[in-house]
Amino acid sequence: MVRDRDDLLYKVIPFSEKHPLQTEKRKDFEVFREVLRTMKAEEHLELAAFKKILQLAFSMNANGRYRKRKMEDILAKLKILRDCTLEILPQEVKIQSDLHGDVKTTVEIS
Repeated sequence: MVRDRDDLLYKVIPFSEKHPLQTEKRKDFEVFREVLRTMKAEEHLELAAFKKILQLAFSMNANGRYRKRKMEDILAKLKILRDCTLEILPQEVKIQSDLHGDVKTTVEIS
């Protein structure tokens, strides 16, 4: 399990680009890569970009069918500050990919 965002960006993503998936998971990988790059640019701190990332994340893995939380529940836990940046309310929000298909590992973004 890889939890470090830099490891994902600089080790896992380049490896996966060099050895692309040959299955339907390829599209999910491309979305995952976009989410990571958006977060690296710290765009996720703005409401519009965070919502875009959330929509991308929910488009993965059978359109979020296996997710424990609904998108609306995650958005309800956000507190919008005056300058339009986001702050997570006391309970941390995690977006997690569950096991299914040909993938044997989970991915979690906090």
